[in-house]
Amino acid sequence: MIDEVEINIMAKSADVKERIMAVKQLRDNFASFSDKDTAWSILIQLTQDEDRSVLWNAANSLDSCFSLVPDKDTAWFDLHRLTQDKNSTVRWWAAKTLGSCFSVVPDKDTAGSDLHRLIHDYDNDVKNSAASALGSCFSDVPDKDTAWSDLIKLTNTYYEEESHEIDVRWSAVNVLGSCFSDVPDKDTAWSDLHKLTQNEDEFMRMRTANVLSSCFSAVPDKDAAWSDLIRLTKDEDCDVRRNATSALGLCFYAVSDKISAWSDLIQQDSGVRRSAASMLSSCFSAVPDKDAAWSILIQLTLDEDKDVRKNAVHELGSCFFAVSDKISAWSDLTKLIQDKDHYVRMGAVSALGACFSVVPDKDAAWSNLIQFTQDEESGVRERVAEVLGSCFSAVPDKDTAWSDLHKLTQDEDSSVRWNAIKALGLCFSAIPDKDTAWSDLHKLTQDEDKGVRWNAIKALGLCFSAIPDKDTTWSDLNKLTQDEDSFVRLNAAEALCLCFSAALDKDTAWSVLIQLTQHEDTAVRERVAEVLGSCFSAVPDKDTAWSDLIRLTKDGDFSVQENAVDALGSCFSAVPDKDTAWSDLHKLTQDEDKGVRRRTACALGSCFSAIPDKDIAWADLHRLTQDGDRDVQMYAYHSLGSVSVYNATKTGDEDKFRSELKKAIDYFEKSSQKARNTYYNPARFCLPFYRSYYSVISKQQEAETEAMKYFDEAKKATGKSKSRDSLLKAVENLANALKEAQKTLNFDEKKEHLGACRQYCDHTVELVDSTGGKSPVAAAVIMRGIPIVGVKVKKIIEEIQEKAKETCKQAKGTPAEGIACGVNQEVQKWVIGSQEEMTRNVEKLILFLKSRIPQIPQNKHIYEEIEKIRDESDITKQYSMVLFLIGFIPTSDTIIISNVTIGDNSQIIGKGNDNKNTSENSQDITHKSHKTNIFMKKLRN
Repeated sequence: MIDEVEINIMAKSADVKERIMAVKQLRDNFASFSDKDTAWSILIQLTQDEDRSVLWNAANSLDSCFSLVPDKDTAWFDLHRLTQDKNSTVRWWAAKTLGSCFSVVPDKDTAGSDLHRLIHDYDNDVKNSAASALGSCFSDVPDKDTAWSDLIKLTNTYYEEESHEIDVRWSAVNVLGSCFSDVPDKDTAWSDLHKLTQNEDEFMRMRTANVLSSCFSAVPDKDAAWSDLIRLTKDEDCDVRRNATSALGLCFYAVSDKISAWSDLIQQDSGVRRSAASMLSSCFSAVPDKDAAWSILIQLTLDEDKDVRKNAVHELGSCFFAVSDKISAWSDLTKLIQDKDHYVRMGAVSALGACFSVVPDKDAAWSNLIQFTQDEESGVRERVAEVLGSCFSAVPDKDTAWSDLHKLTQDEDSSVRWNAIKALGLCFSAIPDKDTAWSDLHKLTQDEDKGVRWNAIKALGLCFSAIPDKDTTWSDLNKLTQDEDSFVRLNAAEALCLCFSAALDKDTAWSVLIQLTQHEDTAVRERVAEVLGSCFSAVPDKDTAWSDLIRLTKDGDFSVQENAVDALGSCFSAVPDKDTAWSDLHKLTQDEDKGVRRRTACALGSCFSAIPDKDIAWADLHRLTQDGDRDVQMYAYHSLGSVSVYNATKTGDEDKFRSELKKAIDYFEKSSQKARNTYYNPARFCLPFYRSYYSVISKQQEAETEAMKYFDEAKKATGKSKSRDSLLKAVENLANALKEAQKTLNFDEKKEHLGACRQYCDHTVELVDSTGGKSPVAAAVIMRGIPIVGVKVKKIIEEIQEKAKETCKQAKGTPAEGIACGVNQEVQKWVIGSQEEMTRNVEKLILFLKSRIPQIPQNKHIYEEIEKIRDESDITKQYSMVLFLIGFIPTSDTIIISNVTIGDNSQIIGKGNDNKNTSENSQDITHKSHKTNIFMKKLRN
């Protein structure tokens, strides 16, 4: 960094290049200047430079520096003066700066007047900038009615130069959706929007459809708005029709007469019906009469247009859960087995699999699915082989089901074998004959078809924890990392990473993974580096493991470097020597590689709570907001936002709580402004969430309204992402969290609630960043659901701990003491934490229970209940199920199993016979304990 005195000298140099360099140094290092007021003054002087390049660069730096200036009154006076500058470029940047910094401007009335004046500037580019600025700061503008009126006037203004006219009008209409909910006079504002749906410009009509979808929940006359959208689906312009159809799906849940609205959707032309069919599942939960809605959906599966049929069938599975008459609904699904279109049959298979867990007759349902394995179309057979794996654990007759699955692994069609193998990996833990299943997978890793080998390797990774011979499996996978096929090598490396937590010798296993980061195959190195962070918590020697990761940040491959930095952020809290680890991270903020700086900026946000010197970390992030790379700035601002939310959860003062949250929103806005496009934007979900959250806790809006508004905005932001399903689940959970925020909570509960939301948003960012299946941890967390209702879970944990303590006390001196007191010892460690930690708590308890309860036919129902706990996706329900289970642990009588008693080391201790392993000779073993029989009966019910 250049000395401040030297920058002052350069700013006055006769050499244009030196003055430009001075501007860049001011912008990039502004946060680090000791005298920011003087630095700002120099920057303002340079906005008046005679050279256009110097002037442009200086004006361009205003928005990133304004919020950091201590003397805001003077800085605001300068900015106010620049809004009237004779140079249109300076006015353009002044307008933009007003939009991004409005919340920290001292005199908001004058600032609002400045934007009003700039909206009417004679230069069309300045008007454009002012319109966009109003959209950014509308919620803070004092006179909102005038600001809205200004925007509406721009949408109807015409100029001689048509291109400028279009630019200005488009900029104005684009921001109306984000402004509408804050307009005081909504009736007039709605009338303005209604007129725009009839604008003669097709682009204006198209954009107005989008605006309606983003503000629909706040529109006073929703029926009229819905009618406008229906009319636009019949527009002569195809883009208008497409946008209007998409908007209907987003608005459906807020319509009063949902059955009529549902009928509206399916009575349009085939193009609209296709779009409607593909989004009906997202509307289904909002329909009062779900059986009637189901009938309408079934009608679409019979549509003359095959794409309508295909889309409708695809939606059936997710709607099935909400239907009351499941027997009739299942009958509707099974009829689709005979459909002549194989795409419809494939969709039917997916739907059958999606709703299998709630089907009344699961054996019959399994038989229906098995029929598809004989389908003449290989695509259908592939799909059913894949679906069978997800259904297997719910089938009562697992022996027959396993036989069916085993046959499919030997199908003559390699693509069927591929998917049968995938199914094996998914359901392995529930297969009765694990030795044969493992033998099948072991052989298939040597199959002549490379696709079969790929999937066999993936399956081994998924089911490793349940495999009998882990050493052989680990050795096989390690050898396969040297296979001649690159995809086999890559899949083997991924499988090793998935297996790590269950590996017997973790030090050796970690060494194997580190060796793979030196693999000659770049893809292998990248993927291993990517998942090292998720393995870190299980490594015994964490200091050495941290050193390995630091070394990888200097790898010659940039992807390995960046993935290693990501891992540092996720595992920082588990490192014993945090001072050394922090020193390493601090150095990486100044790394010469912009990719490393970018990922370090992101890592600082995720591990900030564990960093020893938070002041330096905060300063590092501010310095990175002035980095020469735009993406580094984006992530630095985002991390500052995340840290500000963290600070809000740690304060003891409610005013500061709100202040920190407002500060976080400002940082997220800056991060969003630095994003290159809509989808490369880590703040695109959490910025609107925190805005809504702030409005709810400040009582500016009702929670229901804000939740609907957020759902509208965030759902559109999912786009066509590969992670769209997970992101939609995230959006749904965050919308529900907004409703929770308005409930009566004391200050500590409010902070806890916000902290849970912060964790959830951070995981959503991981998923937004992910491509091609990256960030499986984030995806898993979101699909299971973060404990946003952490207050409820906290109370359940307290009940679990109290119940376990009492159960242990009662079991003293009985054969049940070992299991009861072991459970007590385990659950006393439980606290509210991250989703990974809370899920890991349950997994550890399940492993303990399985190690103490013999896996014999008489204990079948106990094991089924344990599996239900593992499969439950709602964290509150999952912990409630644990509470129920603990409540029925036997606490008296000797647990006699024929002539044996359960010992403390997970063996059956015989009376007069040699000790037997619990898996041997259990056919004739019977439960004799009356209390245990009651335990099983309760679970069964």
